[in-house]
Amino acid sequence: MIIRRSKARTATPHHGGSTPPPGVDTGVDRRGEAAQLMATSPGWLVLWSPYWQVFTAYELRNPDRCERVEAADAAELTRAMQQVERDLWRAHPHLGPVAAHIPAVRPSSGPPG
Repeated sequence: MIIRRSKARTATPHHGGSTPPPGVDTGVDRRGEAAQLMATSPGWLVLWSPYWQVFTAYELRNPDRCERVEAADAAELTRAMQQVERDLWRAHPHLGPVAAHIPAVRPSSGPPG
């Protein structure tokens, strides 16, 4: 009788892994940054993925074209969101300059307080 052992698999999201990879700083409240950005950006759904260590934003105002952007930090995501809004405004000028709705985000230097 032969017994074969497989190597241990690393967790992946489609296999139920929900914890970040080893060595990732989990002390930073990225979900709070995502919530703050979403609160100040009407028409956007902003999420933080602890496993992938990335912010994802979905532009929801245009049903014909739901844009998705990703970035490693909030400032980079903000720039990507602004670019999507500028492109949307150019394609549909009747919507107005919606890019003005996304404020500049500065990296947080620590917990509020």
